[in-house]
Amino acid sequence: MWYQAINLLSDPNKFYGMLYLTSIWKEAGWGTIIYMAAIAGVDQEMYEAAYLDGANRLQQCVHITLPSIAFSITTMLILNVGSVMGANFDQIMNLRTAATQTTVAQVIDTYVYDMGVGKGQYDLSTAIGLFQQIINCILLFVSNFAVKKMSGEGFF
Repeated sequence: MWYQAINLLSDPNKFYGMLYLTSIWKEAGWGTIIYMAAIAGVDQEMYEAAYLDGANRLQQCVHITLPSIAFSITTMLILNVGSVMGANFDQIMNLRTAATQTTVAQVIDTYVYDMGVGKGQYDLSTAIGLFQQIINCILLFVSNFAVKKMSGEGFF
């Protein structure tokens, strides 16, 4: 044969690369919509005034665009930090195979799923899931506190 078949799903060495690429592909659309909507809400007269004052594109971005969309940036930061322990459970469950299941595709969420649904150890899986959510909650409060200290704006 003139080509060599590549089995991405069964090769543990290629699992992380495929996971990162599909995660970027999955999240890029949502982030783009949020940030483009925030940028569209910036007053165009500010850009015109900065251009007349001699500001180039980079200076306009740093001094007009970023401060204008700072609330959207901090909101997205708080939302993403609050789910950092989630580890894309749905994506990993869909991509893992028998070859990658116990080696590279085992994260806290899949372990909880395997223990609870697969082996019937509901007490262990509930305790691990509760601990994971407590850590998520702590991270959420810490990120909100940090954003509130830096910018004066936060969720609560």
